[in-house]
Amino acid sequence: MVPDKQTNLEIIRQKCIEANPEPYKNLVRDNATNFATIRLADVLLAIYTKLAREENIKSERIRGMQQRNRYGALVDVLLDKYDLRKDDLNDQSEETITFIAQLLGPD
Repeated sequence: MVPDKQTNLEIIRQKCIEANPEPYKNLVRDNATNFATIRLADVLLAIYTKLAREENIKSERIRGMQQRNRYGALVDVLLDKYDLRKDDLNDQSEETITFIAQLLGPD
């Protein structure tokens, strides 16, 4: 069964909060994360965090050509899909949300 848009948004939201919990700490405490606005910067950080975890990168910066190429290729695909005129993830197409959810999905 293919996850619906709301399920995909929740997957992305959770991964973005895991990657950068500080801005969301009050929402997490109040169990109101579904109200968190997720923006392109949050998605990019979540993608980087996932790649860093997969490749055991301990630095804030991407090191090595292979890592830069992999991250750059994913960002290129994402930017082709992401409507930059609408920064809020909720305003993105279902195709874009599905792509991001699949990318960030279970580790």
